[in-house]
Amino acid sequence: IITLPFFQLIQMGVFGIFGLSLASARISVALFSLLSLVLAFMLARRYGGDLAGWITVGLLSTDYVYFAYSRLALLEIPFTTLILSSIWLAGATELPAWLGLGLGSILLVAAVLTKTSALPLLAVVLYVVWLRLPGVGIFPTTNWKRRMVQILAFLAIFVLIFGGETLIAMHQFGGEFIYLTTTNVTLQSTNSFLTILDTFTRILFNGFRLDPLLVLASLG
Repeated sequence: IITLPFFQLIQMGVFGIFGLSLASARISVALFSLLSLVLAFMLARRYGGDLAGWITVGLLSTDYVYFAYSRLALLEIPFTTLILSSIWLAGATELPAWLGLGLGSILLVAAVLTKTSALPLLAVVLYVVWLRLPGVGIFPTTNWKRRMVQILAFLAIFVLIFGGETLIAMHQFGGEFIYLTTTNVTLQSTNSFLTILDTFTRILFNGFRLDPLLVLASLG
């Protein structure tokens, strides 16, 4: 997977407006962190009501790790914002299906090309697409054909954009592409279920040590 410099391009624009400084480098990340709070509120309110939305915002805005990353010019906050945007659009029933699914797929591609750790979250976004139509239970019997059509449409857009970018990268940067696909640690982690499972348990354990309330809220 060849990542693209989305965040670096944004930073270039910020530097062009505000000049080169540490504060300028942090402005875009701070804005992304605020947008992530808004998206987290909207997602929690959609699936859990107003109270869930405000609890989510309260937990995130007072979380030390989130606050620390919001002040650093790193990929984590922009990457998280792209993922949350994709999830919100993929499940936005107030938008036309073609618009929500199309923009959600594009933003997920942008997230993967920004940071390949986003690739396993494709399963989460597809489940949100499945929930776009009303039904009862995890696998409702009603509207299952329309659900599958929406999932396939989302996947088709994702594969076309992502696959097209990969083919271009393979053609333009053949040697570099082979090197990255054989040694890139993130890609190896993405392709290894055991590594992902081990990473998840470590994140869960360390997250519980840092902020028990946030972990319990995310699980419940």
